[in-house]
Amino acid sequence: MPIIGLGAFIFFLGFNHLHKETVEYERSFTTNIALISTVLLGLMVSAEYYRNAVATAVIIVTLLSLKTRFHTIIRNITSDELFALIKFSIIALLILPFLPNNNYGPNELINPFEIGSIIVIVSFTLHLNHLVASTIASAISG
Repeated sequence: MPIIGLGAFIFFLGFNHLHKETVEYERSFTTNIALISTVLLGLMVSAEYYRNAVATAVIIVTLLSLKTRFHTIIRNITSDELFALIKFSIIALLILPFLPNNNYGPNELINPFEIGSIIVIVSFTLHLNHLVASTIASAISG
């Protein structure tokens, strides 16, 4: 059954490509992701993962409906803010999970995972504060 679905997906992508050549239509990255997610949702339903498919569909529809807001936010991000977000992601997602959750030092007072968690929480709070301040400043200025 998934082979038939994959074949239908390829057929519709080809049809979309031919249709694109005859009609002026701009297909963006979002359209391609929506097409792929539709096929994946169909596969989830055919595998009887109904609740997961519905939950995923709701998340996808929400993200697609917020597309213009995401574009506005992304246009206003500076390179310094992007670099800070990348550094935060590295700390929170790559370094923190690998820190040992054991107590060390005198009286076992030092726990690297807890120290890393505090750093992530403080960093997240500072980033959130900066985001709110820049959003309010841009709303006031225009």
